[in-house]
Amino acid sequence: AVWDGFNLWYTKMGSDSTWIDPIPAPFQGDGDGFVPTFAADGNEIYFVSSRPSDPPPINMWRSSRQGTGWSEPLVLEAPINSSSNEWGGSLTDDGAFYFSSTRPGGLGGGDIYRAITSPGGEVTVENLGAPVNSPQPEGAPYVARDGSYLIFESQRPGGYGQSDLYITYRENEAWTAPRNLGPAINTSGFDDGAFISPDGKYLFFNRRSAYVTGIQTEIWWVDAQAAFHPEQSDVKEPGGWTGERMILRNEPNPFARSTTITYSTPVDGFVAIKVYDVLGREVRSLVNRSLAAGVHTVDFEVAPRERLAGGIFYCCLEVGPERLKTTKLVLLP
Repeated sequence: AVWDGFNLWYTKMGSDSTWIDPIPAPFQGDGDGFVPTFAADGNEIYFVSSRPSDPPPINMWRSSRQGTGWSEPLVLEAPINSSSNEWGGSLTDDGAFYFSSTRPGGLGGGDIYRAITSPGGEVTVENLGAPVNSPQPEGAPYVARDGSYLIFESQRPGGYGQSDLYITYRENEAWTAPRNLGPAINTSGFDDGAFISPDGKYLFFNRRSAYVTGIQTEIWWVDAQAAFHPEQSDVKEPGGWTGERMILRNEPNPFARSTTITYSTPVDGFVAIKVYDVLGREVRSLVNRSLAAGVHTVDFEVAPRERLAGGIFYCCLEVGPERLKTTKLVLLP
């Protein structure tokens, strides 16, 4: 399959908690567009487009509010845009602009950069460097409004799929080692395009089966706390919560050598339950078969001779391809 081009659409949630029918985004103008982000005051929007050339290179564009409408989009000047690909912009409240680029001199196939504008209007671009960037591609950053954390996609080794979502925190002017958002959010395909809603309640992201695919990309959402606390991760399907009718708990917790996991399956279908350590490595596959809808139990036992140190583990329940739920297990030393 090949890229057919992207178009930006607009929707919002109505009073009955359903989404209105999408309409073409009024700020897009003529040409394609994707991965939009608003400035803090909502009066500017930045997005990616391959205009006026198709196929890419792709660059960052900007449109501004004008009365009840939007201005014709303008391409951002260098040093943000270059002859390489730039995409996935995100802004802090103080105007720092985070974006991805494949320009020469990076660590991998695509790196994350930050552009800072001086009081005199001079723009300086810097590569975030390691540990955010790696020899593999990183992209589509979402930065907190106060600049305290960054969620981005990466194809580095050790993930769950072709591209996973990671989070890193800014501490003492440096970035912490990125943490994978875990198997309740990341899948075997491409998970990218993270965005936290302005009220801080929800994390939205994209999910598709491969980098280039003819299958429609879907938008998913989850309680934003799942990004910061992996044990709280009831992921929403495009149509609603997957976790409302799913049970996943274990007793006792903490446990010494054995704990019983109780779980429910809302529909008949294939069920998988796996246990992961805090680094995202699979420790045990407990269930891997078709089951009827209902409540079930399975034991997670640690043999006396098994070399499994005490600490925090994550149990992930997957029912079919779209229903996921995760809980935290605490193994005593």
